[in-house]
This record gives sequence, C-alpha cells and structure tokens, in this order.
Amino acid sequence: MTNLDELAEGEVLRSMAIYQLLRPGTRVDSEGDIAPFTGQIEIRVFKYLNGEHIGQFMAQPYLGLTYSAADFIGRGNTEQEALYAMLDNIKGVPYERMFPDDEDDE
Repeated sequence: MTNLDELAEGEVLRSMAIYQLLRPGTRVDSEGDIAPFTGQIEIRVFKYLNGEHIGQFMAQPYLGLTYSAADFIGRGNTEQEALYAMLDNIKGVPYERMFPDDEDDE
C-alpha cells in the first residue's frame, strides 16, 4: 500500500490521542460512609486520516470499556477545538449521566 486511498471501501483509519481528566467528587465507601474520591475519565481524541471526515477531529469520554453517549462528543477542525468542545459538553455532568449503568434495564 502506498496511500490511504488503497484501503478497502468503507474502511476508515484514525489516529488517537489520549487525555485523562481527574475529577474530584464523593462516593460511598466499603463501610457505607460518603468519602472523598477522585475519579478519572479517559478522553480519546481521534483524527480522521481518510474517508468522509478526513482531517477532522472528534473527542469522546471513555470509562473502562464504555464510550459516553453521543451528546458528550466534541468535534472540531483541530485536536484542541474538539477537546475543548467535549470539555464544554461534560462540564458539571455527573459520571452516572455520561456513563449510565445499563444493568438497571434488565
């Protein structure tokens, strides 16, 4: 392969940068008491290297094996634009809203 136009139809290649947002809060500890807690949200920023969105960036929160809902995605023409747009989208939003626990639906 000599260029990305040779990828199979429909395949999209992205590069990825990873950030970590440390967020103070509280949680219930093992004894049932509310305790201070610093949570960590991984933020993945993707740059599209081919396809329909070539050269564009998308940032999305990621926790464990779960990406956030689409409402919290940031997009931009630069990595910084996408990151800042995503940070605006999650400002003040609790973990439970970004990453709902689907087990309650069963």
